[in-house]
Amino acid sequence: MIATFDSSVSEGERQGHLVMNRPLARSPSFSLEAQILNEGRIPRISPGRVMSPKAETVRQAIFNNRSQLKIYTASVAMHLSRKRRDDIFKQIDELLDIDNWSDEDVFISFDSYRTLIRAIISVGLFKRAALTVATSGNIQANWFLSDRRLTIECLSQDNFVLLAYYRPIGEAPRVINRQSALEDLRSTLDEIKATSWCMYEAV
Repeated sequence: MIATFDSSVSEGERQGHLVMNRPLARSPSFSLEAQILNEGRIPRISPGRVMSPKAETVRQAIFNNRSQLKIYTASVAMHLSRKRRDDIFKQIDELLDIDNWSDEDVFISFDSYRTLIRAIISVGLFKRAALTVATSGNIQANWFLSDRRLTIECLSQDNFVLLAYYRPIGEAPRVINRQSALEDLRSTLDEIKATSWCMYEAV
């Protein structure tokens, strides 16, 4: 599955400090997932249709994975614009789509997802990316241009693997593979000359 990031963010995203967001207000259309975000817990749910034990187990696991990621995103929402937060929630729904789940799909690692969000907030403003999930469950952010490609795989504990491909004019294609920690991510992107591919310059 693939999702995309919107590129608009708030000033608070660049501060790098994580704090809890205020609870969401209830409304007549208050959904189950809104309840989860508001109360910070997984409520009991009644299945809307009869499903096999295996199918119901998978459905619940998808629901729990999606809710866990949204709860974390809500906890740092003051550093995200409303548009960015809504876009991230949409991407989670696309990557963890219960109705279109297949045996090839995998759950998203929470540790990997947290690394991605921390990079968005503290490192810079990521341009729109195509998000994929590796077989390991790690989130991968991908940027494609006509003559270049950058993939950043988010690992646990604020670590990354970067794979860049580009073709200099009149030269053979080049492939660069780097590992980086969060505090070194910006300098690593500068080193492989890929900063402009996935980030806006700080303002």
